[in-house]
Amino acid sequence: MLPGFALANTYTAVLEWDVPTQYEDGTALAPAEILGYTVHYGKSSGNYQYTLPVGAGSTTVDVTGLTSGTWYFALTVTSTELEESAFSTEVSAKLSAGKPKKPVLRFRERRRALD
Repeated sequence: MLPGFALANTYTAVLEWDVPTQYEDGTALAPAEILGYTVHYGKSSGNYQYTLPVGAGSTTVDVTGLTSGTWYFALTVTSTELEESAFSTEVSAKLSAGKPKKPVLRFRERRRALD
């Protein structure tokens, strides 16, 4: 390490979710109709400054490089018709020294259905 320089503590949040199975109108959504997911996150509730695309075959992702403080996360799903869902229910994690460096956050509800 160079004198006078210190690496900032960074954290990782592990996000997990279930594959959505229906559109908002209640019709079935097949896994083959899912193009992918987008994780939206930021340091203010409902204000997501960052996005992270995730492939359709994944239901978990590590969000790395997070600094201390509270982080808020929401998920959207995009269909092969390029329709994007509304935000999932928001989850949050408070990251600080002395706490586990890898909290696991789960999106486990049906609000991710597409329009």
